[in-house]
Amino acid sequence: CDAVGDLVTWFGVANDSAAATAMALNNGTDIDCGGTFVDGLAEAIQRNLTTLRRARDAFKNAMRPLFAACLFAPNASSFDALAATDEVLQSHRATARDVAARSFALLKNDGDLLPLRRNSTIALIGPAATAQAQLVGPITIGPCVSANGGYKGSYSCVRTLNDSLRDYAATVLYAPGVENFTSPSEALIADAVAAAQRADVVVLALGAGLETVDEKEDLTSLELPGAQAALARAVAAAGTPTVAVLVMGNPYAVDSWAANVSAVLDVFVPGTAGADAVAASLFGADRRHGKLPYTLYEAAYVDDV
Repeated sequence: CDAVGDLVTWFGVANDSAAATAMALNNGTDIDCGGTFVDGLAEAIQRNLTTLRRARDAFKNAMRPLFAACLFAPNASSFDALAATDEVLQSHRATARDVAARSFALLKNDGDLLPLRRNSTIALIGPAATAQAQLVGPITIGPCVSANGGYKGSYSCVRTLNDSLRDYAATVLYAPGVENFTSPSEALIADAVAAAQRADVVVLALGAGLETVDEKEDLTSLELPGAQAALARAVAAAGTPTVAVLVMGNPYAVDSWAANVSAVLDVFVPGTAGADAVAASLFGADRRHGKLPYTLYEAAYVDDV
C-alpha cells in the first residue's frame, strides 16, 4: 500500500506528502490505502496544490461503490444473509472452477499423454503440489473464514493439487522435490526421482511462490525460482512420462527442460477452485482450454536485451 507515499520515498518526484497527495489527486487517483492522503490533504489544499472540489469528487468516487454494495443501507440487504460459515459459496466456487478450466493453456501433449488414465499411479512432485495461497495469488483477500480474515487472510479451505488428484488417480506418490518455490537446495531431488521411477506418470507441479510475484518484486532471471529447473531436468531424465503443470503469473522460461517432458499445462494463477479444475483437465473430465496471454522466452533472452 501507500503508492502515493512512494512518490516521495521511492520515486522522488514529490518533495512531501502534500505534494504527493496533490499529484495523485490531480492525475485521477481517488483513493490511497496508505496514510499519505490523511497526512497531506489539508496542507495540499492550503498550499493551492489541489482544490477542495477535487477532494470532494475523489471522496464521492470512492464511496459510490460502497453505497452500491449496500454497506450503508438502513435496512437489511441480501449481503446480510451470508453466514460466516459460508467459506466459499458453492455457486461462486462452481463459477471459479469454470473460469479456471477455460483459461488453461495446453502448451504441448506429445504422444497424447493427456488425458491421464484413472487407474494410474501418479508421482506428484514439486512445490506447487501442496500450494494454497499461490493458487489464489498474492494480492487477494483470504477466501476462507479465519480469526484474522481480510487482506492475505486464511487459505486453509483452498484444495491443493495433492487433494484434487486423489479424486481421480488410483495412487498418488507425493514428493516435494524442493524445500519451497525459491530454495536453491537440491537435497530433495533424489527422493523425487525415486518416486518418479515408481510411478506410471509424473505430474510435475512447478511455478512461482508469493515471494516472486508480489508487489515490487522484480526478477533477475527468467528461470523458475530456486532449484525448480534442476528438479524438472532430473525428473524428466528418470524416463517416466511427465506432464508439467505451471502455476505462474509470470512468463518463466521452460526451455532448459520442457523438451524432455511429454506435456505442459500452464494454469497461470487458477484461483480458489484451481486445483479441482487442474485435476479435471489432466484426467479429461474437462477438456476446455484457453490461449497463452504472454510469450514464453528462452532464459537467455535477458542477456539479449
